[in-house]
Order: sequence, then structure tokens, then C-alpha cells
Amino acid sequence: YKPNERYLHFFKSLNDLGYIKNATRKNSDMLIAKFDIPFSTLIKHAGIGYYPPQGYDRDYTEVREFAVPTRKLKAEYLVSCAKDKNSLLTPETAEDALKRFERLLKEHREKQKERGED
Repeated sequence: YKPNERYLHFFKSLNDLGYIKNATRKNSDMLIAKFDIPFSTLIKHAGIGYYPPQGYDRDYTEVREFAVPTRKLKAEYLVSCAKDKNSLLTPETAEDALKRFERLLKEHREKQKERGED
């Protein structure tokens, strides 16, 4: 990490959602977002995150993640997002919520284009 640089952490799969939930405060709200970030950007910021163990045989769990500087992110990379109230969403229910938002966002962007608000 570089000093005074802000990063967002990304995972390849919603199945990694449990690792974040185990590392954060219980019953806290989370924002789950889906992005389409160019591979060339992601690969430069790939790494391994260390999270609380998922069993008793290890002190930590290693998870592939991407820590991308916020200055390298663009609004058009956002595909969808969903609020996870009290950390209750599972990967399956999060996927459903993300799909609903994705449809709404697509409709909004189409309307903006029609009005010439690109």
C-alpha cells in the first residue's frame, strides 16, 4: 500500500462474502457491489488477504483479493450494488439483489443516453 492512497478491496466471487462478514462487526450494514474492472487494472493490484479462520486447523484463511486504488476506479465500472442490512444476505440472496439493481441501473443509464446526459 502507498501512503495517503485509498483502496477498495474486491473479490472474484460472491462466495467470498463470508470472509468479509467474519472480519467485520456482527449485524452491521454492508454495501455489496459488483464491478466490471478491466483485467489489466485488476491484475496489477492482485494479492492475498488474510481473514479469520473458517475452521480450527489454521490461524487464518488466505483469500485472493484485489486492492484497487480509488483513483483508478470509474463510475462506469459499477454494474450493480445492494445494501446488506444487518449482514443477512447470503451469496445467493445477494446475487438476486444485485440482479434487481443491475436492471434498474441499466434502465437509468439508457434514459440518460436518450436525454443526452452521457
